[in-house]
Amino acid sequence: MILVFFAQIYFIIYIIVENFQIYKDVSELIKRVFIIIKKFLRDYEFTIGKRIQNTALDCIDLIYRAPKHKNKQEDLDNLVASLDFISYIFYNKQNLH
Repeated sequence: MILVFFAQIYFIIYIIVENFQIYKDVSELIKRVFIIIKKFLRDYEFTIGKRIQNTALDCIDLIYRAPKHKNKQEDLDNLVASLDFISYIFYNKQNLH
């Protein structure tokens, strides 16, 4: 009985540690997004820049909500779409300077 309890605790800790890495990665993405946005021209900083910042912040929300929802795939699909949007804008950012 106690062994099962410790196995369950170990499994929960494993899940938390595994998920923690994605939180750290997205937090790093958000930091970099905010730094890059500051380098945008002023016109783009308050339009596209704000949209990118909000999308990056939504990524944390999507990651946090995914395990709690029954339909996890929808949140993960939205996460991928958000990351694709951010990468597309940054890939084409030479047009924004």
